[in-house]
Amino acid sequence: MRLSQLRSILHSNRAFAYVKLKKWAEAEADCSAALALNKGNTKARYRRSMAYVELGRHSEALQDVDQVVKEMPDPNNNKEAMDLRERILQLQTAEMETRASDDSGHGPLLTCSVNCVVPEIGRASCRERV
Repeated sequence: MRLSQLRSILHSNRAFAYVKLKKWAEAEADCSAALALNKGNTKARYRRSMAYVELGRHSEALQDVDQVVKEMPDPNNNKEAMDLRERILQLQTAEMETRASDDSGHGPLLTCSVNCVVPEIGRASCRERV
C-alpha cells in the first residue's frame, strides 16, 4: 500500500469520527483531504456527502452520492447510499418549494388570532392587527 493511500484512509477514518460527533465541517475537510490523496476512496466520498447534507450543500452532496452509487452498482452494497440520495432529493425538493413560495411576491405569511392567513402587503387586511 502506498503512503498516499494510507493517509487517505486515515483522513477518511477521522472523518467518520467527526460524523459521529456531528462535526460536519471537520468531516467534510477530512473527506476532501482523503479524496485529494485518493480519488477512488468511496467511503470518503460517501462520508463527505453526509457532511454536505448537514451543511446544507445539497447539490454537492448529490454529486458525491451519485458517484458512490456509480462506483457501487450492486444494490446489496449501496442501500445506505441510495437512502442518502433519496433524502438529498427530498431536501432539494423542499428547498425549491420554499424558494418558490418566497418568490411569490407576497412576502411572508402572517397568521392572526382568528385563524386566517394574510400575505404581508404593508398592512394587515384582517380586522385584528397581526
